[in-house]
Amino acid sequence: MMRHHLTQKDLAAAAGCSQAAISKYLNGRIPKAKELLNLADLLGVSMEWLLAGTAPPSGEPFVQDNWRQRARDAEKKLTKLRADLESAVKKI
Repeated sequence: MMRHHLTQKDLAAAAGCSQAAISKYLNGRIPKAKELLNLADLLGVSMEWLLAGTAPPSGEPFVQDNWRQRARDAEKKLTKLRADLESAVKKI
């Protein structure tokens, strides 16, 4: 954030979340996939860097679209899993 001269409030407004959410992320809470993607796009970094502070392994180019697709795929899988669990619970 400092590199971009943004406050938590500025970043929250640009990302469409609360300042409290940004504070939680900075203190270790992992954002949802969509929020993580928004933050990475806004800051011009990879989602991997936001999560781990590292870049892709050397020799492996960073492709934002690849991360974007992986985030979408993960979100779809989680949505399906949630629906399956809710269905199973109703049968009990």
